[in-house]
Amino acid sequence: MARTGHGKDEIKDYIIREFGYDLSRTCDEIRPGYHHVESCQKTVPEAITAFIEGTDFEDVIRTAVSLGGDCDTLTCIAGGIAEAMYGVPEKIRIECRRRLPEEMLEVLDRFQRIVVQRRAGANWRENQNRVRNNRYYIEKTEANTYVDNRRIKPDYCHAFINNIAFPKSLEEIKEVYFEEGRYDIETLLSTDETSWTAPRWAMMGDICLFMHAKTANSTISRLKTELVQFRDYYSDADYQELSSWLDRGKELYKKYGGKIFAVARVLDSPEEYSASETNEYIHWGSRLYADMGEIWFLKEPIDISEFKKYVAVSNRGAITPVYGEEYEGLKKLILEKNQNPPEYFISSVAADAESSRINRFNWLRISYKYRHSFIFEKQFRLYYVDYFLSALGDIKTIYSECRCIKQGVTDLSRMDNVIRFYQRYLPVEVKLVVSPESIVTQVTKYCNDDVVYLDSAEKREVSGDRFYNNHVLLIDVDNIFLYDDRTGAVDKIYDLDDIRTEEDIMRFREKLAEMLVGEYPKLEERRWKRNDRNAYRKN
Repeated sequence: MARTGHGKDEIKDYIIREFGYDLSRTCDEIRPGYHHVESCQKTVPEAITAFIEGTDFEDVIRTAVSLGGDCDTLTCIAGGIAEAMYGVPEKIRIECRRRLPEEMLEVLDRFQRIVVQRRAGANWRENQNRVRNNRYYIEKTEANTYVDNRRIKPDYCHAFINNIAFPKSLEEIKEVYFEEGRYDIETLLSTDETSWTAPRWAMMGDICLFMHAKTANSTISRLKTELVQFRDYYSDADYQELSSWLDRGKELYKKYGGKIFAVARVLDSPEEYSASETNEYIHWGSRLYADMGEIWFLKEPIDISEFKKYVAVSNRGAITPVYGEEYEGLKKLILEKNQNPPEYFISSVAADAESSRINRFNWLRISYKYRHSFIFEKQFRLYYVDYFLSALGDIKTIYSECRCIKQGVTDLSRMDNVIRFYQRYLPVEVKLVVSPESIVTQVTKYCNDDVVYLDSAEKREVSGDRFYNNHVLLIDVDNIFLYDDRTGAVDKIYDLDDIRTEEDIMRFREKLAEMLVGEYPKLEERRWKRNDRNAYRKN
């Protein structure tokens, strides 16, 4: 709740109502008699009270510590909630990282990359700190809250309307919803995180705008007619229950029909489920589902008559992409009518239609224009790096997440990518921003390995002497770097702004070959032929 914009009073009331915790005491009343207790009943309420009384992240931590008792556990709980509401001040974050040993920093960074980025997006904390510590961009009037997001760094994304249709048949209502006890829209309205159908191209950080289909009204009328026509087919109990369900659907339509009523953030790329894993009666055809969270429910839903000048909602499927200026118009309308928007929505900027159509034929032209708008490594890899490495290497194959073994010990680190380059294998590390000072600890593990597995099944084993084992290529959205393990140096060797054509890639390829190939002994002769990219291909 703290992460999705709820106030402290709302959080307190919810906890008391749902969990029965006593939050009536103040910290001053708790402190004198508090002692070390290992039970959650005597620790969690005190931690929540410290959070409620604290005025910012640091104050919550100090308040929690001051209570004594099992204060390390208590402060972890209070601090976790405070982080969700306030974010961690930069000076505290830097100081904490300075005090951690290298092995703990590696664990922390890996955790953030795999878990935190998956759930909330790579720039979420940066935006949260910026937004919560700079409330001056909110201008309040008597009627509404208007948002000026010019001071916020934009988060580029793709956006889409997810049109929730009404069940198409009485049989579907009976077989699916009798058991579940509520309609899809009711399920959505009861949670702040869910798994929902999504387009194949959706990825972490994208924006989903939930809408209840305008066609639901005519569907409900048709089903009511069918229920009367086929009255003898149903038992009295089923007939009454179906009538009740249709009446419920009518009430939901009156409130949400033909309106955008919620905004959510995509937390991960969609996964495909087989037909056997879903109910045969469901009315939607998609088997692609993505985790969605930080759902913001609009107190003033936006009717289709208000936004149709911005977006024409598709009548051929549930998903309608919303691009560029269309999204800005719709977003402005939502913000003008609704207060307390989440930070991710305030800072979101939908990509133009062109950026969603990147393929192997146009990637250089389009990605050159949009490269700096990528906010997630996955976007940067998918729309730029994968195409670039395929063009740079001897062959188009790119090996990913390659496990290393050094002196018989398996390293938990994995190389981001490996490509064939002038017969040898070259490790590649991809970041949105390469920081030479902090990257060395990570990439030195990719050098001088005894064995590297090029596939996740670990069937493709390559000995370390077939690698450029003293070098790692580093790529971020601005530059290309080369790490030399013998000196520990990370040198910038090329500017991505200088790569606009395939000929530019070939020029860079030749420059990189001059820097690397002569440094290593020639491998034994194998059957290779040159292709028109001046690369080697195996016969």
